[in-house]
Amino acid sequence: AFPVQFQSSRFLAVVGRQHQPGFFEALVPRRELLGSVSRSHLELVLTPGAGGAVMLRRLSGNPLVLDAQPLEREAALPVRHGARLSFCTGAGGGAAGSAAASQGSSPFLVLRIALRSRGDIGREGPHPSVSWWANSAETLHHGVDAKPSPPAQSPAPAVCTPPLASLQACGAQAALPPATLECSHAQGQEAVLQMLPAEAKAITLPREGEAFDLGRAHQHGFFEQLLRAEPSWLAFISRSHCRVTVLPQATCSGTAEGTAWKGCMLKVENLSANVVLVGGKHLARGHSDIIVEGGSLGFVARGPSDVVGTETEFLRFALRGPSRLPTENTTLIRL
Repeated sequence: AFPVQFQSSRFLAVVGRQHQPGFFEALVPRRELLGSVSRSHLELVLTPGAGGAVMLRRLSGNPLVLDAQPLEREAALPVRHGARLSFCTGAGGGAAGSAAASQGSSPFLVLRIALRSRGDIGREGPHPSVSWWANSAETLHHGVDAKPSPPAQSPAPAVCTPPLASLQACGAQAALPPATLECSHAQGQEAVLQMLPAEAKAITLPREGEAFDLGRAHQHGFFEQLLRAEPSWLAFISRSHCRVTVLPQATCSGTAEGTAWKGCMLKVENLSANVVLVGGKHLARGHSDIIVEGGSLGFVARGPSDVVGTETEFLRFALRGPSRLPTENTTLIRL
């Protein structure tokens, strides 16, 4: 979940990958679907003189459905408490995007809008996402020692929350993929990294035998979020940097319990002219190597302060098995 905030004298919030960094990437790990969520997908507006009605306007050329009604691009409709926003696949602005949604394109993500009054917040307390996002923003902008801002006393924000059924499905599905690459080091973000939820700093890998590309063109916004403190390092992450494949597990016994997640291994092929570290060893373009569970994949470059012959490992990931993934209950609490 995430809160939407007041700006100036109007209740205005833009929703999209640019405005809720890491949120959509965590819920939509498939990059072909994530591309259907625009950087600025929709806008929620409340004008004080409009009788308190919240209006939703579609900004994107990608389809968007409010309850069961496809929205035209730039069209604005009032929204109610509990309304559901469905993100669907498709392309094209205006009628083309609406036609894709109306022709039965299945939604890959559904969010529920919760509108709460001051009285609701007074009785029930603020939604947990309000303090989480506020503290995260304060830390990212001012450092880990910054004091969090006090809660705003303005009218209650709206909160976009996936429905309970979707939350439970997200938690159950998280246990299915065989492994993740979890960020253990990001240059300039060491303290902040500890505060990020696992979903914001981990890449979910496919099942055994399936190839999967890593790079700025494939994990939209993910590397930018991790390196936001020192974005100059992004120049050394290629659009398609590595191709990884989860290898069959090494067996330790004949029982399912004995073989479960023993010896998880990942094959890494470097597709980029930029060198990577696999288990601490340099891997040049066109070469491959293997990481075992607990091993590392590092991104390196020569920084401006590095002497000749040295380099900086500005980003490092560790290979984790499914035991490190959030459980269903943890996922529900975090969201």
